[in-house]
Amino acid sequence: MKEKKDRILIKKRLVWYCVAGITAILNYYFFYFSAQLLGSKNPGFIAFMFISAVFAHETMHLIAFELNGIPAKMFFLLIIGGTVEFKEYKEALKSLAWEKHSIIVMAGVFGNFLVIAASFFVFRTGLMRFSEFLAIVNLNSVLILYNLIPLWPFDGGYFAKMFFNSMPKNRNNDYQISITASFIGILIITLFITGSLELISFLLIPFALYVRARKNNTFGPQNPNAIPVSRQKWWAAIYLILISVSAIIVANTTSWVFLIK
Repeated sequence: MKEKKDRILIKKRLVWYCVAGITAILNYYFFYFSAQLLGSKNPGFIAFMFISAVFAHETMHLIAFELNGIPAKMFFLLIIGGTVEFKEYKEALKSLAWEKHSIIVMAGVFGNFLVIAASFFVFRTGLMRFSEFLAIVNLNSVLILYNLIPLWPFDGGYFAKMFFNSMPKNRNNDYQISITASFIGILIITLFITGSLELISFLLIPFALYVRARKNNTFGPQNPNAIPVSRQKWWAAIYLILISVSAIIVANTTSWVFLIK
């Protein structure tokens, strides 16, 4: 019986790998022709830039799912992608410790950081122009920030729900205030140094944190799957570092829109 289930799962994986490949190719051409219609002189690079960012993001989600024992499928739809568990593993995902679930949720943005790192090495080899490298850095950093917005349906929304539900109300407020104050302080300093008005739009993150923190489940800390108290501060630090580093990068790079015309 187990062997039969394993064979069925292998077939499902193969089918969805094909779906991921086909939809990725379709998305590439969607980006390509859209760039052409908008008058870009380099539509191939724009298409590559977008599909690599989305593909790396979703692939890291897929790897995190699999490493945590949850078989998953991946697909791409226009400018977004998706990675979800197979329906027969939905209950297994629900019973997963929230810390492991948080790893799955946050894995995508590390895919975008990997794209930035890979593009740097390609640039150093001379195969990529500096303007193209900056465009990739800016686009991926913007995507990281938007993905970390702590509201549904963003990755940050799922993480914030598990994070705040893992602690009592008073501790919940302390973390929300600490993260918000630190991030706003970093935004103000960066805005003063760079003059990048684009940062103002990311004030949505502190506001969303405030909203999310007040929706926490007071019974959450009693859940055996809750993030352990001893590691909550580390998760808060990781989240703050990710949004802060991304904001600083965005402020110090010209928007990809101007770099690839």
